[in-house]
Amino acid sequence: MTAPTVWAGRRPGHDHSRALLIAGERNHKCNHCLVIAGVALLAVGLLGWRQRLPRNRFAGSRTPATLRSDTAFIAANRVAAPPILAAGVIYAAAVGLAPGTDRPALTMIVGVAGTGAFALALAGGLLGHRVAAAMPPPAGGCAGCSCRGAG
Repeated sequence: MTAPTVWAGRRPGHDHSRALLIAGERNHKCNHCLVIAGVALLAVGLLGWRQRLPRNRFAGSRTPATLRSDTAFIAANRVAAPPILAAGVIYAAAVGLAPGTDRPALTMIVGVAGTGAFALALAGGLLGHRVAAAMPPPAGGCAGCSCRGAG
């Protein structure tokens, strides 16, 4: 009796379930990375849009122009928020597309989503920098250190 054509390429007694399990674990890890990146971008974009993102060195549009005053940082991140929110939405869409895909398709999804989200976040940061650079410098010192208000 011959094997059906579907099983013709497989070796008898060889278990392929382990390979499928490993591929599923990689897919699961990749989804976690996309979720974390998407949530982070959505949180930063939403806080920037609502003018609730405090001036810091870790999140938001951070250039010398945006960090020179609180008003410049708030204005820059308000302008940068829509592209950053769109980048977060792209990652969320990629998470929705990724389950059940094989390795080449998953690589394509992650590559396209990553490139598009990076480009949008970069565009938002550049827009924010331009807004902050166009603002007049703060009166009475640098306003970026603890000497603020000291003659």
